Amino acid sequence: MYKVFVFFIISIHLNCFGQRIPDSWLGHYKGTMELFSVKETPVAIVPVEFKLSKLVQDTSWQYLMVYGEKGKPGFVEKNYTIELKADTLFMNEGDGIKIRMRRMGECLFDFYTITGDSETFMSSIMCHQTNGDIEFNLFGGSLNQTEGTSITVAEDNGAFGLSTYPVSFNQHVIFKKINQ
Repeated sequence: MYKVFVFFIISIHLNCFGQRIPDSWLGHYKGTMELFSVKETPVAIVPVEFKLSKLVQDTSWQYLMVYGEKGKPGFVEKNYTIELKADTLFMNEGDGIKIRMRRMGECLFDFYTITGDSETFMSSIMCHQTNGDIEFNLFGGSLNQTEGTSITVAEDNGAFGLSTYPVSFNQHVIFKKINQ
């Protein structure tokens, strides 16, 4: 009886609190992405399709995002895999690129930097809405354009450094589910 109870508690923990992608998120979605730069109005508007499907039960999912129309300028297809390993989600983009993700509530978060000729930060947030839609935001900017300051939190704690990085772009879309 004790073993059954322990198995039950572990199963509840893995199903309720684990980092897996919920089945309610799976499906085929369409939306219109707005691409923003430093202005308040979009610099471009692009039709986007998104498919999220299960590959292996509770361990991997296909993440397919298609921008624009095939055969037309600006067409991009991002066919990735989300993998769960040791209670950590990774977006596997192929070619050795794996981005750590974290599911908190009904949202998936990531944050990463790209270095080279320029240094850039990027972050995406994908949230499943109560009505079944998925809201997606990708934003980022330069790590070189910092403004630093020193603030005093409390006399006993000393001074802490604060660097700010201006967000210079955002891609935003609300995906509407078109089928299961």
